[in-house]
Amino acid sequence: LLRVGDVVPADGRVVAGTAALDESRVSGEAMPQAKRKGDSVLSGAIVSAGYLHVRAEAPVSGSFQARVASAVEEAKTTLSEMEELVGRFATWYTPTVLGLAVALGLYKGFQQFLVVVVAGCPCALLGAAPFVQGATLTLLAGRHRLLVKHARTLEALAVMQAIGLDKTGTLTTGHFELLRLEPLPGAAHTR
Repeated sequence: LLRVGDVVPADGRVVAGTAALDESRVSGEAMPQAKRKGDSVLSGAIVSAGYLHVRAEAPVSGSFQARVASAVEEAKTTLSEMEELVGRFATWYTPTVLGLAVALGLYKGFQQFLVVVVAGCPCALLGAAPFVQGATLTLLAGRHRLLVKHARTLEALAVMQAIGLDKTGTLTTGHFELLRLEPLPGAAHTR
């Protein structure tokens, strides 16, 4: 039984009741969607009016929300161009630094070996990129409900100057507001 304010916990089908569901978290649709007996519902939708008896049709692990979470985890495993560059750099840089450290250590002593290893360690460089990428993907998905499926897309977003959308409500908050009115040439403009 789902009442106003409840989140649909699993994908399913309505067996009784009628309700309006806020599916903006799921589909980006800003307007509540009417649901009645026989209609399917996706996990993550919120009941904004009415009540529903819903029969789950799939385990939670196979629900819409689980697929989104899986897509986020999969995106975290992709490499951006910067991470690939850092990886290629580390394949020659790290052995070079270690070789230099051993050579200096043999010639000048253990203290010099440690100085070169600590000063030349690429750990911060190698660890920063995956951490930042993972945190960004998680933040975008969790807080802003924006699923980025590949790390290279994050880099493209950084230089993007315009975006075209074909669906009302995809990136809206559900509150409609007229920001500017531009009449056609020759049309009368009155307030």
